[in-house]
Amino acid sequence: ICYGHQAIARALFGPSAVGRSAVPEIGWKEIEVLQETDLLAGLGPRFRVFLSHFDEVRPVEGLDVLACSERCEVQAFRVPGHPVWGIQFHPEMPRQEIESLLEEKERDRPDLGVDAARELAGAVDGHPLMDRIFENFRGLARSPDRTTCSTGDLEPR
Repeated sequence: ICYGHQAIARALFGPSAVGRSAVPEIGWKEIEVLQETDLLAGLGPRFRVFLSHFDEVRPVEGLDVLACSERCEVQAFRVPGHPVWGIQFHPEMPRQEIESLLEEKERDRPDLGVDAARELAGAVDGHPLMDRIFENFRGLARSPDRTTCSTGDLEPR
């Protein structure tokens, strides 16, 4: 999730796979599912979830983009043929942590234009989404097909 998503992309695809966001995403935003894979099964074609990032993964050869947002081309990815996935968004964050983060950004970073009250008014509980993604991941980890997926031929760039 988020930094791990970026770290995986950078380690496997090199520094050009991750860069600063043109405009940071902070708040509840809509995610569009581009490919319904086993990891994103049951989420529907679009969903709202909390985002908070200044860096982002960029589309590169060898990485399948699974989901995007208006400002970020890679909200979720997989490495085809390998048990490797990443997601940028934050379904796991508790509301209290989100409230603190929004209030801090509004107070300390006025250049970001964060309106904590407006964002919180449109809040969506990410935990059902998180539960679904984690259950999907557990299913992938238990799948007999996972033995055909090897990380042995993944070479960092």
